[in-house]
This record gives sequence, structure tokens and C-alpha cells, in this order.
Amino acid sequence: ALAARATPAAQRAVQTVQNALVRTPEPQMSGGGAALTQEALLRAERAQRQGIPLTKGEQTQSLAQQQLEQDLLKSNKPQLVAPLTNLKQQQQEAIGRQFQRLTEATGSTVADVDPIYLRDVGKIVDAPLMAEYEKSIANYRSKYNAADNAGETLQEVPYQSLVDYINQQTPTTRTSLAPILQDTLEQLRINDPNNTGSISIRALEDVYQNIGKKAQPGTPNSTYGKDLKGLIDQTTEGAGGDLYKEARTARRQFAKEFEDVAAVAKLVGSKGEDRLVRLSNVFDNVVLGSSKEDIQHITSLLKRAGPEGEQAINELKGQTVQWLKGQATGVNGI
Repeated sequence: ALAARATPAAQRAVQTVQNALVRTPEPQMSGGGAALTQEALLRAERAQRQGIPLTKGEQTQSLAQQQLEQDLLKSNKPQLVAPLTNLKQQQQEAIGRQFQRLTEATGSTVADVDPIYLRDVGKIVDAPLMAEYEKSIANYRSKYNAADNAGETLQEVPYQSLVDYINQQTPTTRTSLAPILQDTLEQLRINDPNNTGSISIRALEDVYQNIGKKAQPGTPNSTYGKDLKGLIDQTTEGAGGDLYKEARTARRQFAKEFEDVAAVAKLVGSKGEDRLVRLSNVFDNVVLGSSKEDIQHITSLLKRAGPEGEQAINELKGQTVQWLKGQATGVNGI
């Protein structure tokens, strides 16, 4: 339309620019340029199958051609730049349609490039994950109750190894850097007011659970807390009866699944206003901020949660596609 209203000279200039920018390169039959041209043709064909038009610079990957196109987009020459801006607009729309199809294929219902939807994704992921978390807690607690009722946790066990470990740390570490150390020492003293050097299995298990509650992921408390829990496991190894052994196994499994993986511990470690990861940041924490192994671990927990967990995985997949869309189209909402 712009070319139709311009002078014949301007029309020719517009057509020349359009040909230079969007003309598909013709095959060459010999020389080094042949392979490059063939690659450009294949690149254009692949994009065409997706309904995405390419500029000549995008087809050939020529830095000089791409610079020419960038300079033209920045120029103050509407008639000359119109073919390129129109093509870029078509390109953005085509890319958007492709990402939308990919998002729908994941089965996601709320994923979107707009960050306002991230909270919805977080809620859908949070619910089944917390359900598995609570179920696992109920499982090991019921086993401990059975062991308690049978009297298997009344046996006295020594705790000197914990005291020795704590005393090996500097006062600054014990009180400032990792206060879980001093807290654990005080817990032991409370449970052994006569300083006999031994406390019941039940009391030591309470100390273990106290460490788990206060050892925030990613802090020195978590590092030292893991060592303390390991020493408690060594102390109680072989003690008690079969019911207690079952309870210890269930508790270890819980720790392995929900405490020892930092990405999961952050998600389930607190609720409400005290959440370590807000619902709007769940996607960032799970997908963008986690290792491949952590992502696999989280998805395995979600799969165990049944249909709601499967839908949560779909939402994470869909939001990942939307994040990629934002990267591809320059939308920096997420």
C-alpha cells in the first residue's frame, strides 16, 4: 500500500529493499557458497513448514545481511522499512501460534506468558505436592506411635557422639553461623537433666525431628543438621524392636524425599506468609532454578499424587513452553 502511493522511483526503491531482505536465495552449483546456500534453503523450508517467514539474513545467517536488516529497522524511512516490519510482524504472529499449539499439546489449562498466571500454576503444583508430603508424615508418625505403644522406644541410648561433634565446632559456628548446633546440645541436656549420658530412643527421635524443623534448606543449619541427623541414625541403629525399625525406615524415606532435596524442602518447608517459595515463584524454583535431577525428583513425587499431580506436571510443561515463547519473542514477563 505504501509503495502504491509513492513515486515510481520510491516504488522501485521499496521493491529493491524487499527483494534484498526476503528473497529466497537461489541454489549454487559449485564452490563454498553451494553448501551455504543449500543450508539457507533448508532453513527456509523448515521455517515455512511451521508457517514462519524468514528474512534473507535469517535464512543465510549472514552477519552482514543481518546487520543491514537491523540498521534498516532503526532507520527513519517508513516506506523502505515497511516490507521488513510487516514480515517481522507476520513472524511474531506465526511464532506465537506455534507456541500456543505446543502449550495446548501439554494439557496445560492456565499457563501463559503473563506473570499474573504464575500464581495459578504454583497453586496447582503445590496442592498435590503438599498432599504427598502430609501423607508421608502421617505414615512415619503412625509407625512411631506403634513403636511407642509397644514400648520399643523406651530403650536408653548414648548420645556422646553428638556432644563431641558439637564441641568440635567453634563458638561462633555454634551460636551464630549454625545455631542448630547449640540448640541440639540444649535439647539433649533438657532430656538428660541428670547428665547420665543417655536418653530414650523416643527423646532422641524428638531431637532428630527438631533438627529437621529448624535446618532451613541452603543454610549452614542444613549442612550441620544433616551431620547431626546422621549421628543420631548411627546411635539408634539396631536399637529398639521391629516396629521401631520400620518407623526409622519410613522416617529416612521421608527425609530422602522431602528434606534432603533442597528444591523440594523449600516448597514444603513452610506455609502461608512464611513460605520459603511463594506460589508465584514455584515455576522458577522447580524448572528454572533446579537441577535436572531435582526436576525428575519433583515430577516423580507429583506422579505419585495421581491425576492432580499429573495435571501439575502438565502445567509445569505448559509454563515452560510459555517461558520459551517469552525468550523467543522478547516478552520478558517471566
